[in-house]
Amino acid sequence: MNYGELPGTVGGDGQPIDAYLLGWAEPVPEAEGLVAALIVRADAVEDKLVVRDGVTLTDGEIMKAVSFQERYFNSRVVR
Repeated sequence: MNYGELPGTVGGDGQPIDAYLLGWAEPVPEAEGLVAALIVRADAVEDKLVVRDGVTLTDGEIMKAVSFQERYFNSRVVR
C-alpha cells in the first residue's frame, strides 16, 4: 500500500490531508484515483482519505489494509 498527502490542502493537524492509496501494486511518486472512503479517528485531530485505483473493497478489507497504522487509534470507515 502507498501513503501520501494532497498538496494544497489542510487537514485537522494543520498539515496536508493524508491519504491511504489502495490498489497500486508498486510504490508510486504520485497518483490519481477515486476517494472510496474516509477513515474517521475519534481520538485524533485528523482523518485519512482512502483513495483507490480500480479496486472495490469492503469496509473490513479497508481496515485490514490500514491496520498497521490505525491500530493505534479509535477509527472507523465512513463512506
